[in-house]
Amino acid sequence: MIKHINSAAQFAWKCCNCGNYPPPRVGKDSHCWLCGGETNGVGWQLKDALSNNFTDCNSAARLDSNTLCQACAATASSVGWVQYVNSHPERGLWTHFPEKEGKMVRACNWLYFSHVFSLPDYHETPTRARWRDVLSDPPLPPFLLIMAVSGKKQILFKGRISYSRESYWVQYETTRIFIQRQQFIDCLTAFELLYNAGFSKDSILTGDYHKGQLLKVGLTAWREMENAIKPYRNTVPNLLSVVHFCATRSELQTVINQLPSPPIVIKPTGNQYDLFI
Repeated sequence: MIKHINSAAQFAWKCCNCGNYPPPRVGKDSHCWLCGGETNGVGWQLKDALSNNFTDCNSAARLDSNTLCQACAATASSVGWVQYVNSHPERGLWTHFPEKEGKMVRACNWLYFSHVFSLPDYHETPTRARWRDVLSDPPLPPFLLIMAVSGKKQILFKGRISYSRESYWVQYETTRIFIQRQQFIDCLTAFELLYNAGFSKDSILTGDYHKGQLLKVGLTAWREMENAIKPYRNTVPNLLSVVHFCATRSELQTVINQLPSPPIVIKPTGNQYDLFI
């Protein structure tokens, strides 16, 4: 039987299978300040592990500690990311973003990507479209799902390990969401019916549809589709947000004169590439 690991960061680093991340100076505390997991006597001192840019101190699990475990130190650092990437060149991940003329080369970091981890050594950085498949058909448990929306926050340590393919946790930005697989599939189906009919993702999420688009689709057809998605909007809005993030429009579906609606989601910044497509 696989031993349960309560710390998301320690689980993720174990799945990365890229060795230790030893500190320059050993921290003395037995438990990690950030995740609460054991440090095994070889943790990092806080001031060595976290930069001044880390401000999410309220999320720390052990305020009585001044030590970070190696996993938290590694997954909060671009250096830890580079160590992982260099350990697995076959995965084709970047250590740095492509160089742009007149700008400094910028290192990649865990926070820029979404992640799927599964024991013993599986890891991928899914795009939005790939999340659709992952959530419909999760990996064998135990697994960890981290969904980065803005790509600007350290959220990996906040995740929760899942032990079932039928009901599991998703760390959606800073919100932890419990998902029933069949409910996700049903919600996704209802959402994509509207999306393939030409309605924007944001209008489906809010229920605020463009009147011109309603007339072009037809009120009878729209009402039937809206009745299918409305219960999710009213009862499980967090699930609907996840579906909004990863729903795709069928390439075979003819879009009916789609009209734009104003965006309501946070726009990603920086060179995040296909993560936000």
